[in-house]
Amino acid sequence: MRYSNECDESVKIIGSVKEFVKILGKIWIGDVLGPLKILAFWIYGRHAIDVTSRYDEILEKVLKQHEASPKIENEDLMDILLKVHQDHNAEFKITRTHLKAVLL
Repeated sequence: MRYSNECDESVKIIGSVKEFVKILGKIWIGDVLGPLKILAFWIYGRHAIDVTSRYDEILEKVLKQHEASPKIENEDLMDILLKVHQDHNAEFKITRTHLKAVLL
């Protein structure tokens, strides 16, 4: 699935995901070492929050672009999820946070 037609956006998304996975690995190692888990989260936790904030901004921009120009034919997953999100009569309400979690 293509998130964005802009190559720069896809490079940012891939870079953010790779960076986040590296940070999670470091936090996980600290978690395995018992008492050092507090230290590992203290060192890498803020960086993990920064990476997720950047990823959130990118996804928000992509969602807004998709909302501005919805596809009538050849709907993709994002179009379908946005329709469900905007449906006020839906049995299950989907928030923007839910959409971003699915896209992650």
